[in-house]
Amino acid sequence: MTHAAPGPISMTLSAFFTSTANQNPDNLPPAKKAIMGMMKKYLLNLLTLCSDEQFGQDAVEWAIMNGNIHLTYTLQEDLRLIMGEPGKPETGQYDAIVEAYRRVLQQHYNSLVQSYRPLLEELNRSNPVAA
Repeated sequence: MTHAAPGPISMTLSAFFTSTANQNPDNLPPAKKAIMGMMKKYLLNLLTLCSDEQFGQDAVEWAIMNGNIHLTYTLQEDLRLIMGEPGKPETGQYDAIVEAYRRVLQQHYNSLVQSYRPLLEELNRSNPVAA
């Protein structure tokens, strides 16, 4: 995946979130609450424009939160970055995002299964199934 270079806006937003990450939202000043509300609305709008399905929205959100996609906070530019030029979806990153997200979910699933394997084996040994 190629990444858009973070511009001054995204750096400012990153610094904003870092400075407010450990604060109780109820204690934030009204201006910061308003900015967070606008950003939340923007992200929800972007996610719903990228996919009608929850899985696709989750994949795009994952890519944003993990730094695979650097938003410009200009809706048309961000849509082109993720979904591609109108009529040319191959120019976007959506398919690669979804595939990377599927791989991560599969890795997490496999890790979870591995972590429970000893417990399941122990349970099977102590409780034999009646034939």
